[in-house]
Amino acid sequence: SCHVRVEHLSSMISGQDTFAEAHLQSLVSSLGRRQDCRSQDSPYVRDPQCHETLQDILRFLRHDQSRERPVTSLLHSWDFLENHLLPLVLTYHGSESLLLDAVKLLVFLTLPADVSARNFIEQRRSIYHTLEIMLEKREVFHILFSCLGGPLERLESSKLQLKEDDG
Repeated sequence: SCHVRVEHLSSMISGQDTFAEAHLQSLVSSLGRRQDCRSQDSPYVRDPQCHETLQDILRFLRHDQSRERPVTSLLHSWDFLENHLLPLVLTYHGSESLLLDAVKLLVFLTLPADVSARNFIEQRRSIYHTLEIMLEKREVFHILFSCLGGPLERLESSKLQLKEDDG
C-alpha cells in the first residue's frame, strides 16, 4: 500500500480533487474481491496487503475533519461496508488485527452526523443504511464481540494490575 501524506489527500478530497478520490478508491478496490464477482455469496479473497490497506483507509478517515466528512461519504457511496468490510469480517474472522481495524472503521462509518454540515441528511441516511446492513448480517455482531473480548480482558487486567501496584 502507498503511504502518501494522507492529511494532504483528505483535505484535497474535501476540495473535490479527483486524484485523492482516485487514490482512496484504489485503496478500497485493493483490499480484495469476491472469487466470482457475479455472486454476492462467492467467498471474499483478501489481498496480501489487506492489513496495510486498511491502515491507509483509517489514516484517511482520521484526517476527515471537515463537517461534511467527504472521505466517509465516499466510502458510503461506494458501498464499502457491503462490498468489502463485512465480507472481510465474515471470511477472515480469525484475524484479530483485521477485526480490530474493522471495528475502528465501523466507528468512523457510524459517527453521529454533524448537524451543522451541509450534507447532514445524507450523513444520517448513510449511518442508518450502515446499521440496517449490519442488522441484516447479525452474525457479524457475534464475530466482532467475540473478537473484542480478548483485548478488553487484557485492558481490564492491566488496569487492575496498575491499581494493585498503586497500593
